[in-house]
This record gives sequence, C-alpha cells and structure tokens, in this order.
Amino acid sequence: MLISGTIFAAAAAFLAPRVGRLIEPAFFLMNAGWAWLRAGRRRDGKPIGFLAFALPRSTIFTRSAFADLVIAFGPGLLGRIVTLPTLLTAFVMAAMAAPAMDAWLGPATPVTSFSWTGELILLALWIVLFDLGVFLAHLTMHRSKFLWEFHKVHHSADVLNPLTAFRQHPVELVFFDFVPNFIIALALVIFARWYQPGLFGYVLLGITADSWFRLIGLQHLRHSAVPFHYPAWLNRVLISPSAHQLHHSAAERHFGRNLGSILAIWDRVLGTYVEPVPGEQYEYGLMAGEEGTDEHSVPHLLVMPFVRAGRLLVSKVDGRPAPQDAALPR
Repeated sequence: MLISGTIFAAAAAFLAPRVGRLIEPAFFLMNAGWAWLRAGRRRDGKPIGFLAFALPRSTIFTRSAFADLVIAFGPGLLGRIVTLPTLLTAFVMAAMAAPAMDAWLGPATPVTSFSWTGELILLALWIVLFDLGVFLAHLTMHRSKFLWEFHKVHHSADVLNPLTAFRQHPVELVFFDFVPNFIIALALVIFARWYQPGLFGYVLLGITADSWFRLIGLQHLRHSAVPFHYPAWLNRVLISPSAHQLHHSAAERHFGRNLGSILAIWDRVLGTYVEPVPGEQYEYGLMAGEEGTDEHSVPHLLVMPFVRAGRLLVSKVDGRPAPQDAALPR
C-alpha cells in the first residue's frame, strides 16, 4: 500500500508542474507587463512598446534562440518523459525508509486534520526543502566537471528569452528532478508519521506552490531581456530575476554565483551570492576559450556533452590531467 501510494504521489509530482507550465507564457507576459509599467514604459530613458520591451528582436531571431526552441519542444519534452521513472525511483527509495523508521521510532500515529497555521507551516517547509534540493543540484552541476558538461548546454545560450529555461540536456533534467524530489519524498515519509494531509495540498489549479511563488516574485523574467531588481531588503532573502541573469554572465567572476532558485539564503551561507548592479550589462554564454562556446547546433549540444564527459572519465581512469576546458573556476 505504501509503495503504491508513493508511486501515485510521484506521478502527481511529475504531472502537476507540467500542467502548470502550459500557462507559464501567460505568467511571463503578466510579469513582463508589470516590469514594463514599473519602468514607466521606457528603456534606457526612451519610450518603448510592450513587445519590444519583453521580447526584443535581438533575443528572438538568433541561432541561440532557435536552439532554445528546438530543444524545448524536442529533446526537452522527451527529457520530461524520461524524468518520470526518476521521480518514481526517488519516491520509492524514500518509501523504503519508512519500515526502518517505524522500527526505530515505533509505529506512526498520524492525525488527519491540521489547523490552517499548521498547513501554512508545512507549505513553507515544502518550498524551503524543494528550493534547497534545487540549489544542491545546481551547485553540484557547477562544481562537478563531469556534470558541468551537461549543464553548460543551458549556459551556452548567448541571449536570454523565456525558452532558454527549457534549454536543458536530458541528463541535466533527470538530475535536477531527482535531487529535490528525493528530499521532498524523505520529508513526506517523516511527516506521515504525525500527519497525513492531502498529498497534493501544495497544488492549486494544477500549479505547484513554488510556481505560484515564482509568479508573485516575477521569477518568469529570469530568462529574459527584462532586468528586474528587488528592493535591497528583499534581495537579502530572495533571488531576483536580475540576480539570475548575472548567473548567466560569461564573465569568469560570475561563474557559479547566484545558484539559488527562489531563496538567496543558500548562496549567502556558501558565499556565492553577488549583488546585481542596476544598469549593468552582461555578455551571456560560456567563458572565453571553453569548448562549446558559440555552438548552437542542437545535435552538437546533445551529443558532445557525452563525448566530453567520456574524456573526463577516461582521463580519470588513466590518471591523466583533465582536458583544459574542464578546469572550472571557483
């Protein structure tokens, strides 16, 4: 019963965010509209129309943007399907810990009702744990030379537009889904000892709590040409769209900075947070001299990470130095 319920929970965790993604274009337009009005319908002091503000031609009609489009609706969709077994594995592994927990702590005695304050606390905890999982996965992608070869497909974009968020190698998708969902699954096993709420109480209108949080925080502007800074007091807590745009900078001093998804606390604790400066312009893409720079061939982006990662494994086995482009700054 526990395993079957866990499988059902994993399937829902897989489907709910994808349902929400169907209306994410509307979320982006809402976020961009607010930013446009906030900027006085101007950019660089000059009047500008909404579409030119939100989706300038320089971010749409490029090889980089075309690669975003092809990956998002081709390998990206396939990768989303591949992640379902990954989620099942994460939830089943967590469920297998339940008997050991019962043997250690005794039989669970959960309640089936909770006050609204308790529900809010659980919801906040869910967001924090999921965000921590995403941060740890992202940090590992940047610190591991092997995994960086797959993650740098995302960073190879030299312009940012909403589809850049989906410019991800299938290996990256699997890793990014497994880590946070395994943490959430373990938390569900622990919570179930004392409380058994509806498994999907964090979903409203098919959209997960963290997606609603991103909508309110204008997080859909992260991959766009729309700079949006939070007030200084809010920057202490949350990752602003501008902070994530800095993360995509090709400058070496910005590599591996602002890794957080929602909360800035993880970066601040680790010392990887860099405050974005209003008006600062970034050159996006990979660092100069790194293999894969300016490469927007989709077959290349999908195949070469395996080749380069394979070279790293071979050099590790043979005891030879790693290829020069795999030496990551810290």
